[in-house]
Amino acid sequence: MSSLVLDSTEVVSALDLMKSRFTAYSKKEAAYIFDTTHPSVRHLTSIENIKDWTEETTWHKLEIVAAKENIVEFKATYKDLKGKEHVHHERSNFHFDNNKWYYVDGNYFD
Repeated sequence: MSSLVLDSTEVVSALDLMKSRFTAYSKKEAAYIFDTTHPSVRHLTSIENIKDWTEETTWHKLEIVAAKENIVEFKATYKDLKGKEHVHHERSNFHFDNNKWYYVDGNYFD
């Protein structure tokens, strides 16, 4: 795994996890993204689906809009396969479970 992706012992907050997941998206590390998704919602996706999404996108910039204990709002800039730039704006919910932070879900903005 890329040294830029924090391992679970280095993730001490929801914000840390958000940043590490952005790095994982940019490095196309689908297994890390899947593993840091809360087990209660993993059935909604798969490593293959995540891998497909990462292969269709190139992530460039992460802007943290706001961060609280278990909520992080961010804007992430990426380009699709055609080179068109997009901004993914989301308020993500995280949960601390078994001494580890997990992504649970998010609300998306236009």
